[in-house]
Amino acid sequence: MARKTDITGRQAVVLASVLRTPTRPNFFTGRLLTVEDFQMEQEYLDHKRRLQNLATLGAGVVTGLAVSEEPGGTDITISAGYAVDPLGREIIVPADVCVPWPMASKRPARRWGVVIEYAEHDADPVPTTDGPIASTVSEGYSITVITEPPASDDTRVVLRPFGVQRKRGSTARS
Repeated sequence: MARKTDITGRQAVVLASVLRTPTRPNFFTGRLLTVEDFQMEQEYLDHKRRLQNLATLGAGVVTGLAVSEEPGGTDITISAGYAVDPLGREIIVPADVCVPWPMASKRPARRWGVVIEYAEHDADPVPTTDGPIASTVSEGYSITVITEPPASDDTRVVLRPFGVQRKRGSTARS
């Protein structure tokens, strides 16, 4: 699979925050493991995977995530798919999703785009002496229709480049 580039056709730049020295815990017999040790191990594995994502796939849409305007102009549909954001985080959309057109009550913007960003949500709370604490973290996404171009350091993935409105019912792919 070819490396992805940004919408201007230039090779994506790996953000400095992703380029840090990997550090992992050293396990040995008799070592007392703490919450911090397990968190460090997860951070280490996440960091390595994110670097690999950026080095092999690059930031952008890997598959799917096509944007289409529904007839009547009230919704935008994003097809199921997979993307990698500029920090190397995976964004998985397991099924088509319908997003309300944010400007349905007024004349649609002449120029618009669609971006998706990685989002985490705490889930499955369990009781503790300090009150309920999430026992899992769900990795999700947030989709936004934009009417201004994203900044150059934006960590969202562009699904529909910001530009002139297409005819209703057409499909746009990045």
